[in-house]
Amino acid sequence: MQGGGSHGAFTWGVLDRLLEEPWLRFEGISGTSAGTMNAAVMISGFTQGGADGARKALEAFWRRVADAARDEGRRATQAFLDENGKAVGKLATFDLETML
Repeated sequence: MQGGGSHGAFTWGVLDRLLEEPWLRFEGISGTSAGTMNAAVMISGFTQGGADGARKALEAFWRRVADAARDEGRRATQAFLDENGKAVGKLATFDLETML
């Protein structure tokens, strides 16, 4: 399985669909980056509950990833706000004419 952040979430959808097929058997699985995470989570879920366990484990994992990303975005935004939600300071600005 490929890696690359959002590709991992896309691959989750593909795996979820493949795991619905009772005739499909996996003989091996490998991946890089996010693909490795999918592989590890899928195998863990599979050993605990077959294809349904793998599907549930992958969904739980990617929902936790999405929640963590959302929380991190909130924290990053709050670093630029005061207690009243007003902007504090400003991000760096550049005058390209003086830089060139």
